[in-house]
Amino acid sequence: MDLSSAQSEGKQLVRAAGQSVTFEAAVLQRGFLSHGSDGIAVVIDGKGTTEFVKRFKGRVSWDSQTGLFKITDLNTQDSGNYKVQSNDGQKTVTVNFLLKVYNRVSRPQVSTVSQGSESCSLLCSVSNGREVTLSWQREGEILSHTSNPDLNTPLTLPLETDGLSHSYSCVASNPASNESVSVQNCKETGQHLFVFDVFEWE
Repeated sequence: MDLSSAQSEGKQLVRAAGQSVTFEAAVLQRGFLSHGSDGIAVVIDGKGTTEFVKRFKGRVSWDSQTGLFKITDLNTQDSGNYKVQSNDGQKTVTVNFLLKVYNRVSRPQVSTVSQGSESCSLLCSVSNGREVTLSWQREGEILSHTSNPDLNTPLTLPLETDGLSHSYSCVASNPASNESVSVQNCKETGQHLFVFDVFEWE
């Protein structure tokens, strides 16, 4: 009997370090999950085994009800290509994933360089990281932004305010998280951290 096969286009998944990822490709009877050339979990006759690769030990699971593989407590070294292949005896299906894991961004620091009666000069800085962008925003509008591929160089961004009545935000962000500091009357008024729960596209 000839078995048919199908392969999907790769799906890109973005997560922050410490989060988990579930690969949305069910394996109910036979199949496996691999990372690059390493097989990290296998299902044979509806029974899963996940203790193959040392650095994934205790972090990989397979749900026998849904057929989905999951990796918890992600770190940046988990980034890379993953493949889920399933076989129900009639058809082999392969689904490819590209996982990108980013460290959470650091909290920006804002300092007042100078202050006048109607305006002030501010400087925002943050530790650099992979694909980190630093921006000044006012009411959701991006006023300026910067990034630097040299990860050893901190990001800094000045701002000349045009009045003391406006509220400004300095936002540090990468594809998986962002953190902001709010400034009004040239003084810091609050901070906000946001980590994206799910970020993926085909």
